[in-house]
Amino acid sequence: MEREEIRGVIEALLYMSDEPLKVEDVSKLLKIPPSTILEEIKVLEKKYNDKSGVVLKRVAEGYMFKSNHKYQPYLKEFIKNLPKMKLSMAALETLAIIAYKQPITIPEILKIRGVKSTGAIKTLMEKKLIVPRGRKKVLGKPMMYGTSKEFLIHFGLNSIEDLPKEEEIKNLLNFGSEEEEKIEVKNSENNS
Repeated sequence: MEREEIRGVIEALLYMSDEPLKVEDVSKLLKIPPSTILEEIKVLEKKYNDKSGVVLKRVAEGYMFKSNHKYQPYLKEFIKNLPKMKLSMAALETLAIIAYKQPITIPEILKIRGVKSTGAIKTLMEKKLIVPRGRKKVLGKPMMYGTSKEFLIHFGLNSIEDLPKEEEIKNLLNFGSEEEEKIEVKNSENNS
């Protein structure tokens, strides 16, 4: 099979796939070394660059076509009437705890949140954002939960390590309060 044909097959597979396409899977399918597949993916990444409507991105340990963020205002307008994945604040809090502390049990989530999270767990399971990760080897053997591949895809992450680090979150949270303090200091100086 010639390189151009390999690239065409990869492009077609990427187009058809609802999930990130793994180099190893394409390699097995085409019976071609992973290094060759990766080289052709790099060519496709150049083809689908910042000037294209779609870009080829590495997501959840695979590759996937995504819309170009440059055209986000048009896409937002287009998808306004499409059904959305809405999560309650309780579900978002629970999802964040699971993402950062996984694998984690419902009693451990309760200890962190201070409120029961069984409804949020059910919602997150229905939306396939979390999955069971076995049972904890303690009294009662409670179920442990972790994030799913769909979680990575939905949030555009390649792996769970791509989540913002604690320090980054603190900096974001402190940014607003530091700006408010500067404004308060300026106002008090102006009033003096």
